[in-house]
Amino acid sequence: MVDKTDLEALESGCSTAQQFVDLARSVFAAGGSEHAKVLFEKAAGYCDDIEQTVACAGAALELFNDRDQVRSILEEVESDAQFAKQYVDLARGFKELLDDDQKVDELLESGAEFAMGGEEFIDLANGYWNLKQDKQTASGLYEKGLSDVNDRDTLLALAKTVAKDLENPNLAKTIYSKAESRVTGPGELIKLAESIFNDTADKEFATEIYARAEQQIVGSHDLINLAVHIIRNPGDREYAIAVFDKAIDQSSDFTSISRVFDVIVEQLPEAEDLITSIKACRQFVR
Repeated sequence: MVDKTDLEALESGCSTAQQFVDLARSVFAAGGSEHAKVLFEKAAGYCDDIEQTVACAGAALELFNDRDQVRSILEEVESDAQFAKQYVDLARGFKELLDDDQKVDELLESGAEFAMGGEEFIDLANGYWNLKQDKQTASGLYEKGLSDVNDRDTLLALAKTVAKDLENPNLAKTIYSKAESRVTGPGELIKLAESIFNDTADKEFATEIYARAEQQIVGSHDLINLAVHIIRNPGDREYAIAVFDKAIDQSSDFTSISRVFDVIVEQLPEAEDLITSIKACRQFVR
């Protein structure tokens, strides 16, 4: 058993939620389950935010399997929620730890009432998708919050979620279009086109982005790189050949044009392509 005096001394040295949790685990392992429960309740009071409180509640459930205690810990911080993410974090706790769908609905609805900016609508959309698999509501919230999302990487991740998980290609295209305005240079446009094709299988839209990358490219080396990407995704052989031809036109010496030829041999080993390339090389040599 745990000595009360020793416990008080140990407890006085705790100043963070994690320290209380660690002490509670030690006390529980020493046979002091009731003391450990009290320490978990105190740990919850030291949590910096709702997300940390949910983690604390999860640790308590793992140790004691006391659903009433977990519910008490979560309900204690419900009045602290002010922003959408806080409501979503708390809803996640009720879902993952207690499987309380009714409480999840209640918290998400409260979050929607308090949501002010686009970022909060995105947080809510994540909640509706991750906790309820509600594609329609999540799509509507993503669309509502899109105007305030300007970070390129955030937009790309969001577009992927909308395309693959929510299966909403039209909204995904809108997000990808906004992401395009945040990319710079042909290299990033090529990556964007690949993402579009991989996530949506929209060959036409991906090709449009490749074409805009082509317009910015100067030099055979980067054109070769573009052609190779086009062959891989979306597999547009005719467009790739046209880009290879352009690379040949922009080659300034035999070494450059030979490089184009070598890549065509590697990527498009069909006879007609080889003949075209050989003729181009011979013409250049002459």
